[in-house]
Amino acid sequence: MCSRCFSCWLVGDFVNTLHSLKMRHVMWHPFSTRHLLVLSSDNKLRLYDVAAPDVEEQLFVAASRGEAMAFTFGAPRGWDTFTVFVVTHKGDIFALCPVLPYVWYGMMDYCQV
Repeated sequence: MCSRCFSCWLVGDFVNTLHSLKMRHVMWHPFSTRHLLVLSSDNKLRLYDVAAPDVEEQLFVAASRGEAMAFTFGAPRGWDTFTVFVVTHKGDIFALCPVLPYVWYGMMDYCQV
């Protein structure tokens, strides 16, 4: 089974085990072929490694006020590369940085100061 098919099971399992929560947005992490970032209705971003889907690898508070609705990764330049931008239902934008899997791949250009 490919990792993408396995991740469908993971996302479905997330919905089935956390009945009171709703998934708002899901994206693959751009620096990993096996990490999903899931935004849920409790304003949390959960980073999952589909190779070990039983628990989230990392947990982030997506927005300190308002209802987080969606997110996107920053542009491939400077610290934006490692930033997740979250928009709330009122249009507020929050930036979380760095948001990286524990094991990730990237070009050396991103690591230069």
